[in-house]
Amino acid sequence: MIYIIHGDDAVSSYKKLQDLTEKISELIRIDCEKNSIAELEMHLLSQDLFANKKNVLFENPKKIPPKQLAPFSEFVEKFEKNGYGDIYVYSTGILDDKF
Repeated sequence: MIYIIHGDDAVSSYKKLQDLTEKISELIRIDCEKNSIAELEMHLLSQDLFANKKNVLFENPKKIPPKQLAPFSEFVEKFEKNGYGDIYVYSTGILDDKF
């Protein structure tokens, strides 16, 4: 499942993120501002040794360069299609329609 949490009310959106992720023991946090598209792919598509479901949180998705949004979308689609786990996308503002 993919959860996209964003909006003008940063306090409420952050609380929603906490509500969704508070019971997750292992959450992989990825800052899209600091990580390259190759690192994003590695975190999404690499398999765990014991094939555990992954829970991946992408923060600052607005920082993904526009030319890399298509590859990012492909990785997310593969991740979801293969049932690797859940993805959480969190932004402190409103994401535009192209995201």
